[in-house]
Amino acid sequence: MCIAIEYTNYTGLTINNENITGSCKGPILRIVNNPKLEFLSLSRKLVKNWKSEPNAIRVRGNRKLSESDLKRLKKTNNKSGYNWDLQEIGECAIPKPFLSFKQLEPTCVSFYGPLTVGPEAKAVPHKPSDVHEFNFTGCIQVENTKLKDVTFLLAFSKFKLVPFCPQYIRNNKNLCPKNLKYLNVIFTNIKIENNLGDPCSECIGGQVSEQYLSESAGCSFVYGDLIIANWKGWHNAILAIPCKIFFNITLKICHFL
Repeated sequence: MCIAIEYTNYTGLTINNENITGSCKGPILRIVNNPKLEFLSLSRKLVKNWKSEPNAIRVRGNRKLSESDLKRLKKTNNKSGYNWDLQEIGECAIPKPFLSFKQLEPTCVSFYGPLTVGPEAKAVPHKPSDVHEFNFTGCIQVENTKLKDVTFLLAFSKFKLVPFCPQYIRNNKNLCPKNLKYLNVIFTNIKIENNLGDPCSECIGGQVSEQYLSESAGCSFVYGDLIIANWKGWHNAILAIPCKIFFNITLKICHFL
């Protein structure tokens, strides 16, 4: 038997079982993404019987769980034989489904769970300042949407994959597959398939000049180095570089007169 206590409105849990065993994938007991959960108590006999039981318990994404309960769990986990998956204080559940940054609790900087975007989504507005904003442990699941871009995912690029949580961006008819290369690096083992958007442009870097800026004007993504060379003083051309997503880039400035 394996037990999952997820997305409930419980404010407290007391588990008095002397032992719980199971053969499921992942932890025997999952206490995940319960936004009102404030206290958690496990029987001493259960804790003792779970010594050397691999991945016996997962406690993640419970925003209000008390500091004292988490410290007690972590004190046990630090002993030999224990290997529990435990959250940090204040870790929050990622909203499900994810539709907007307005859904996120303003005080949260770390999130847990599958980031699921489905048919409801037409666009996810975001600001440049959102990039690399949050710590995220989970997986990415974007399917059957009307999205034209998924650059909002960069807000969650401080990323750690949860085992057995499948990752994919698939069957999004308006999404250009060419512009998704950078996601393969950030989100481990993500499958990107059957996205049928119209061809859209990506460019490689190069030496910045008026010609380069003209030729790259329609590009949404730039890969490779940008080189600024042989300029006499500050050049207004640098101000003309449009707002893009730059990936795997080094800005090289040389022979600046």
